[in-house]
Amino acid sequence: MGIIVLVAFPKGARRLGNWIGVDKLGLPDDGRVDSIIVLGGNTLERIVTGVDLYGQHVAPRLALTGYDPLKSNLKFDETLIARDYALNKGIPDQNFTLLSTTSTFEDAEQIARYVRQNALQQIVVVSDWTHARRAVCTIQAALGSRPPAIYFTSTPAKYDPSNWWTSEEGTINVFTEVAKMGLYTLRYGVPMWGCFAGDPNLLAYPILFGLGLLLSYVGVEWVRRNALHLNRIDIPNERSSHITPTPRGGGLGIVIPIVGFWLVYLWVWPGQFDVPLKIAVGFPFASCALATIGWIDDRRSLLALLRLVLYLLISGSFILTIGAFNVVDIALLGEIQLVGLIAFILTLLWLVGFLNIFNFMDGIDGLAGSQAFIASIFWLLVFLLEGQTGLALLACLLMATSLGFLFHNMPPARIFMGDVGSAFLGFTLAALPLMAYVQTSNARMLIVGIFFVAPFLFDGTLTILVRILRRENIFKPHRSHLYQQLVIAGQSPRQVVGQYQVLMLLSGACGFMYYTGTQTMMLLSLSILSGIFLIYMMYYATQTRSRTNLSMTINTGEPENKAE
Repeated sequence: MGIIVLVAFPKGARRLGNWIGVDKLGLPDDGRVDSIIVLGGNTLERIVTGVDLYGQHVAPRLALTGYDPLKSNLKFDETLIARDYALNKGIPDQNFTLLSTTSTFEDAEQIARYVRQNALQQIVVVSDWTHARRAVCTIQAALGSRPPAIYFTSTPAKYDPSNWWTSEEGTINVFTEVAKMGLYTLRYGVPMWGCFAGDPNLLAYPILFGLGLLLSYVGVEWVRRNALHLNRIDIPNERSSHITPTPRGGGLGIVIPIVGFWLVYLWVWPGQFDVPLKIAVGFPFASCALATIGWIDDRRSLLALLRLVLYLLISGSFILTIGAFNVVDIALLGEIQLVGLIAFILTLLWLVGFLNIFNFMDGIDGLAGSQAFIASIFWLLVFLLEGQTGLALLACLLMATSLGFLFHNMPPARIFMGDVGSAFLGFTLAALPLMAYVQTSNARMLIVGIFFVAPFLFDGTLTILVRILRRENIFKPHRSHLYQQLVIAGQSPRQVVGQYQVLMLLSGACGFMYYTGTQTMMLLSLSILSGIFLIYMMYYATQTRSRTNLSMTINTGEPENKAE
């Protein structure tokens, strides 16, 4: 079953291989280090690779670690055989060091001692690529503070990070190595992340998630109490989906933690923040500007036309700052090139269009927060696979703060998000695929972003089209959305939100399939999602029709079981 999944999603498997193999740790620019260290003298390919590097004058020293036959129950000392091979190839005895060990952890301790004794500043480790991360991280941990620069060179293999899952041997070795990395983390306290320059510190994500969740929860509660004190209450009317006066403006508890932690992380850990300045500054500036407009609208009710003009200006400036979608990969159609003004207009329509749709859809307890929370989960997976540390941080913070808000907003809501939150979240969810495309040049990102918010797009777009056909003002408040009609038909807000959460999870899974899969899988994901929404429309029709029939029965005074 696991092999089928890997073959179906080769991009994810390839990313796992690259992560384990630390493929970016080649030699330094000048091609020289202080010592070559070969791990495991019992593997001939490793010592051959090390000796070849020595022959290329990569380093003046060569060290070899290997199992001690007395401690490992070996019939003969393979380490000595490897040592003899090295010496026979002309390596001077005084330039060769033999380190007998029993495990990678002991290897690391021996290497750390060897590095300190010889005051080495740069070393290159030679081993199988599947062993790379565990070896580098364990050595780094043994060296402690002020370690030398560590590089890695892999030995030749029948499989590599780009195709390891296509062979039984590669699959077994990779999953065995993953298990061993988990064991080393638990047994020896060696984290298998943040081990070298540019390696993201995975521990930062759960820490920031916890802090974001806490700050969001506390912040929303503070906003709620402040709104009650200042009488900033949403009073129910004929178009409302709620019947109890409820404070609004809770979206501030989402905006402040996300932007705050984003800027703090940029300042404290700039080396691991891999987004360019145009995104690092452009996103918080644009999103905060839109949130400010929403905050003002919550208090003074701006004209719809004025809001639209401001949305266009801010979104257009954001596009001019970071770029637009120049290529879009659509199943069956392939990659479609977009140039100049066409690319700008398409990107602008996407940003402003979804921003407005998200605002329209924020009309029932827990719905908008759920969409942001579930979409951010899938974006976090995508960014981790792409190795985009900064954008993964943004997705993690979005997930944490949305969840913190949902604790206050699930039916029955204690506070509403308000335009300050819906404008910020709508823009963020629309900007994520754009920033992902700018960073990775992956032409699938726009369609993937559409998948991740498909329930909102489907409901919002369908409602807008129907209202246009009816010649209704699409900017005028109404209760025509599918989710609103289901509530009118008698379902509780919690039931409707639960249904949409299922749709969000299914559409997110289809989007992830579109991102990782082959062209066939892309087409299959589109077909599955279309089928899901077709089935849901049939369900919607039955629910609203039964309510209509019941109302007609009551109004005419006929018995409810007339059809029977």
